[in-house]
Amino acid sequence: MALIVPNEQKKILLTYLWKIEKNRNFILQSYAQVEKNIIKVLEEINVEISE
Repeated sequence: MALIVPNEQKKILLTYLWKIEKNRNFILQSYAQVEKNIIKVLEEINVEISE
């Protein structure tokens, strides 16, 4: 069964999908940066502990 969506509605839905994808990518990049920072801090802590 095919879903018939008017062109204007398609544009709106595609815009929402685009925004969701951009937000998702931003969040994933932010978490990756936080993870890198956590690893760096843990490495610094381990260096200080081992001194």
